Amino acid sequence: MGNGHPHGQILNRRRQFSPVIQTETRFITSLEEDNREAAQRIKALMFTFDDLVASPFGTTTNVYALEADRRLLVCDTYLGPGALQPALEELMRDREEVVVVNTHADWDHVWGNCLFATGRIIGHRLCRERLLAGGEADRAAYACWQRGVVRLVPPGVTFEARLELPEFDAELFHSPGHTGDSITLYDRRDRVLVVGDNAERPIPSCIDPANLDAHIRSLKAYLGVAFDAIVPGHGELLTAADIEANIAYLEALRQGDTSRYEEPPYRLNHMENLRRMAEARRGPGGPS
Repeated sequence: MGNGHPHGQILNRRRQFSPVIQTETRFITSLEEDNREAAQRIKALMFTFDDLVASPFGTTTNVYALEADRRLLVCDTYLGPGALQPALEELMRDREEVVVVNTHADWDHVWGNCLFATGRIIGHRLCRERLLAGGEADRAAYACWQRGVVRLVPPGVTFEARLELPEFDAELFHSPGHTGDSITLYDRRDRVLVVGDNAERPIPSCIDPANLDAHIRSLKAYLGVAFDAIVPGHGELLTAADIEANIAYLEALRQGDTSRYEEPPYRLNHMENLRRMAEARRGPGGPS
């Protein structure tokens, strides 16, 4: 994890929940002396689930939780209430309010929304539209990954560019990239960026090639934010160096100069990105 940039290592406390192993993660310092103060200050929790590790997607998935007095913010809701409720049961007890944020409408980030159906669920306007338009098709296509009884619940609170959450000392901002509806949570108190699927190690998944320029702009904007840790939707915590590497890849993809990414550890994501770009160029009903 060390790339010479300040970031939190993680201390894991593992507990068995049926049907998944869930890891509750508190952020602690990396070994550098100058990072110790930052890590002691980070109070947020990251829950890491491993259901999708043995799937074709081959990755862990992260859910971020932020406490503020008797309120709780949960960023992304994973594969359904069957996974999320056991993991968050203690945290949700005696809360005045639980607020949910969806970083985007992909199925593996929203299926647990129904656990909070009567509460405030926040996402970009496009996130709501995507979930209403394609959510049922996704649920049918990926039904084997449902955890518990899943009922699709789209965000009831939407925004366009930015939304302040003063009760959590946090803000949400539109950061199109992986998808057009992608947003980012900035936890000011803990100096943590929660970026959904916009960034990943070693390279990001570029779902919509039409967003390529916007994706690069969004990642460059992250580098202008004061952060001590970056929480991706999948995989390990990221550093500024990872964001720079993601930008370099997307710029190479845009220029068509990607030979260095045709070998491991890049190949799997890279070939899928190329396939999606070719599919987008053909358009609906185009030749295969």
